[in-house]
Amino acid sequence: MEIATGQPAEGWTEGWRSRAGQNTSTHQPKSPIYDVEEEEDVAHFSRSKGLPDSILFATLEHIGCGYLVLDDRRTVVQSNAMARELLQEETGVLGPRADEFSLSSAFRRLLDRAGARFPFAPVPWVAVPRETRHPLILNQIANIIRDGCVVVVMLDLDARPEPNPHTLQRMFGLTAAETRLALRLIRGEAPGDVAREQRLRMTTVRSHLASLFAKTQTGRQAELVALLCRVAIMP
Repeated sequence: MEIATGQPAEGWTEGWRSRAGQNTSTHQPKSPIYDVEEEEDVAHFSRSKGLPDSILFATLEHIGCGYLVLDDRRTVVQSNAMARELLQEETGVLGPRADEFSLSSAFRRLLDRAGARFPFAPVPWVAVPRETRHPLILNQIANIIRDGCVVVVMLDLDARPEPNPHTLQRMFGLTAAETRLALRLIRGEAPGDVAREQRLRMTTVRSHLASLFAKTQTGRQAELVALLCRVAIMP
């Protein structure tokens, strides 16, 4: 996919104001793992405002989370592709049709591995251990959709969502070369690796990195990557 040339460098705050319609909010997005009070607040908002289930599920899809909907018998009655992929990867029990029985069985296997019972208590989430990777997080959100149903959000801590390159360019005024470097940094690559693989001088890569720091108002690579990962939830 061709990446258009970015705009000239400008301060991040000024660039954001001009490109995002004077949006200067300092609100920080929250993790999809809610604590108990947050869960109750979200559930109350959903019920009182008549929030459609489709909006909740579309949001979870957009931020790269799997989800399962369990009925009052604790049978999985709805899921998304990410959840099915994670269940198959972790348990290997899903058949080609991934019906309610196989999905529910796979979910119970995850609970057994975590040594947990459903519903989760005293906190609304459990961590499922994995041998060579970070744990898989299961987050229970009760009473947020149809009565008697519970949503379980599945968060893969090893997933690396990438921001839309065009969003990066428009938000921070990045050039094509700076955008390519930003995406590779998010994937965990070091500047030296980028220089070798793209046959660039190290001074060129360092120059692009310095420009990224300036345009995003960050000072370290870890800070830059953390910021870019936040942007990954944007369309």
